[in-house]
Amino acid sequence: MSSFVSYLRRYRDPHGALGMLGPACRRVGTVQLVRVPMHPVLVDVAPLPPRASGLLGKLFGHLRLVPRAWTAGGRTLFIREFLTVPLFLVAPALWLRRRSLWFLCHHNVGQAARHPVHRLMLRILYAAGFRFVVYETIDTWRPVAAHPDPSRIIAMPTPIPELTRSAPVRDPVGRKMVVGFIGSFRAEKSPRWALEAIAGASAEGRFTPPIELLVGTADADFLARWKDRASVVNTAQRADYLRALESCDVVVLPYDESAYSYRISGVLAEAVGLGCLVVAPDLPALRDQVGLPLPAGVCYQDRAELLDCVQRAVEMARQPARAEAVQAHRAHRSMEAVTRAIARMGAA
Repeated sequence: MSSFVSYLRRYRDPHGALGMLGPACRRVGTVQLVRVPMHPVLVDVAPLPPRASGLLGKLFGHLRLVPRAWTAGGRTLFIREFLTVPLFLVAPALWLRRRSLWFLCHHNVGQAARHPVHRLMLRILYAAGFRFVVYETIDTWRPVAAHPDPSRIIAMPTPIPELTRSAPVRDPVGRKMVVGFIGSFRAEKSPRWALEAIAGASAEGRFTPPIELLVGTADADFLARWKDRASVVNTAQRADYLRALESCDVVVLPYDESAYSYRISGVLAEAVGLGCLVVAPDLPALRDQVGLPLPAGVCYQDRAELLDCVQRAVEMARQPARAEAVQAHRAHRSMEAVTRAIARMGAA
């Protein structure tokens, strides 16, 4: 049998905002970005059922961290997209190198908040001296530890990609305000309930000023269902996705509340970078991503509040403070700010 590496299926990086991490690490020089394959799958291993093959593939992806850690020399490794259970299993082989490793949390804290086993594993890793990076504030770590230690937890602003930072904020005078639903509509991101509610309220004339709905996704069936009730854009190409975002005044991100607990949104970062305000559920990381350093939208605590929050966001989008908030977010989440956060890892 050939090397296990040949059995790993490569995947396309799904996180646009994370594209800034590599250049930021290169600016620092002493910190190297390492990506753990998020969904490695062992193929051509006929005796194994698919689930077992997938689990072994993920474990092997994390085992590859061990030689990387031991051959890093004096460099700090910034490790993104780790999975809690495989990391816990390989942690003994990494323990002596733990002070040169930082692990970026994405889904991990939310999973720990919901699942006692994941929470216990992260607590053991944290107590053993492993170090982690969370988005927005170190309070994001509270489901794991009530009083996060700043020497072992670093907070990083959610990056806004450079290419979105020069977009002008659209003038709202003399036109309808555009409310958009943009993105990949997986199960935990399905906007159907919110689209129906907003489309119905718009048809009844409940928004002031009137709004125009825009739906942008690569899901052709979804676009076909909405083509008579909204403007639709096929966003299979990234350029079309960015143009769709740039056309909006407000972007609604009705994420599933359980799937997005303690998790940030790349679409949200790009929307604000392109001058949009956003409406999203009031969840810990998303709340900070919308509100820091200035409010760039509205968060709803209950789905029944959605229409009122969209109305508030539309009103905010017509005010001069919109441009101020967008610019504050661009500065707070710039390459320079991300570089400063990474530099702290190299100095710690």
